[in-house]
Formats: sequence, C-alpha cells, structure tokens
Amino acid sequence: MAAKCLLVRNKPYGKVDMFDVALEHSCAFLGYPAIVNGGHGEISTLEELVVPFNASPTEWECYKREQTANSSKTQEHRNKCCELLPGRSFLLMPRLSDGKVYIGTYTHFAFHEEPAWQDIFWERYEAAEKKPEDRDPKLKAIASVCQTLQVDKWTPVPFVRIPAWIRAQCFGQSGAAWIKSIDERSVANDLG
Repeated sequence: MAAKCLLVRNKPYGKVDMFDVALEHSCAFLGYPAIVNGGHGEISTLEELVVPFNASPTEWECYKREQTANSSKTQEHRNKCCELLPGRSFLLMPRLSDGKVYIGTYTHFAFHEEPAWQDIFWERYEAAEKKPEDRDPKLKAIASVCQTLQVDKWTPVPFVRIPAWIRAQCFGQSGAAWIKSIDERSVANDLG
C-alpha cells in the first residue's frame, strides 16, 4: 500500500489557530469530534462526551445510529484518521505566513482526557468567537482538541523547496485534506 500524506491546518474549531501548540507537542488537530448525543445532560468528562476517531467499528456504528444531526465531517475525519499508517504516512502542516511547510511522519493517534493545552485553546476560542450566545459549553468546545495525530517530529522545509505539485495543494480552506499523487509522482518519493 502506498504511503499517504495528510495536510492539516490545525484550526480545529473555526478560527482558533493551534499551530504553535501542534508544533510544540509534535501533533496535529483534526477537529469535528464525535460528540455523544449532542453533549447534553450529566456528561462531565471528555471521555464521556467524545467517541474517539479510533473507536472500534461497533462503537462507531452505535455512535452513528444515535446521531440526529448531519455528521459527515466527523465521519470524514474518522476515515482519514483510520487510513493513516504509523511510520508510513506523512502529515504536512503548511505555515505560508512563515514561508515553511512542516513535515512529520505519523506515529499514532492519541486521545487526551485532559489536554495539556485546554486552557490555551479556551482563551483563543473565547477571543475568536464573536457572539457569546453562540459559544459551545467549555467541555464541548475543548472536545475539538482532545484527539491528536502524533508525529515523530515536525521538520520545517522552506515552501519553495516543496515540489510544485505538492505546493499547489497547500492552498485551500479544508482543515484536513489528502495530498493526491499526480501521474507517477508520489509524496513518499518526493518528500521522503
């Protein structure tokens, strides 16, 4: 199976930029967590609130049956997470304002019951959201940063040194997108 490459922007909840945290902790944030029953009721921990992207197929099907809202982005991000191969898949994190693309080799998925960065995220979330009445409760908002894709390390590469066919795919709005191979070119050969 060919190596896959996932481009991640590390903006897991709208305009909340977690690039610096991702860099410091050698991880990437996908966002769109699988929230159990909309996150209402007596739920008090992330473990109770979120069905992890790496949940068993049985657990995931149970989650999907209970959903009333459209969760296509959640399903899309779970699929991406499940398709990554430890030691064989790459993550790209473009930071065009710095003129760099950070590259890491995917090592594993992690669920954080109490993310070390939850206070940083919450401060940024409160500052980024314009209408207080539209904000999610704190636990539900933090759910968007309780799952990470871990990498061995982030290696900065000047944007101009990235092959043009990969560079062209670094633009866009998607929070996470596959870098598609073109013709005979592959990410593994051109970046590896």
